[in-house]
Amino acid sequence: TLVSTPVSHKLSPTLLSFHHSFGYDLLRRCNLYVVEPDRIMFISGNLIHFLTLSSGELSYLRSTSGQGIGALAVHPSRQYIAVAEKGTLPVINIFTYPRLKLDRVYSSHLLPGRRTEDSLGGREP
Repeated sequence: TLVSTPVSHKLSPTLLSFHHSFGYDLLRRCNLYVVEPDRIMFISGNLIHFLTLSSGELSYLRSTSGQGIGALAVHPSRQYIAVAEKGTLPVINIFTYPRLKLDRVYSSHLLPGRRTEDSLGGREP
């Protein structure tokens, strides 16, 4: 009988290169957002997919924690997107759109009503 033993170390995230993702989680609630009239975004595993409908062009944004993405939200102005990470101490990342530059990081481990400079990216709320 052959028995596989677990690997005792983590693999480097740079070991493999990402080429394409084919997934869409149909069972996930609130998983499809219109970010521009011709562009949508959705979660699939550790990635946010941005799909341009007219051309079929896909671009991706990876999870910052590597533990998955729990939820997305788009600001009514469509100038910001919020990405809620999964994990033991997940964060909520706020990105500018369409540049996808990380603007703020909110920590989920803060007590309700307690604010720190770390949770607000050094800014006032």
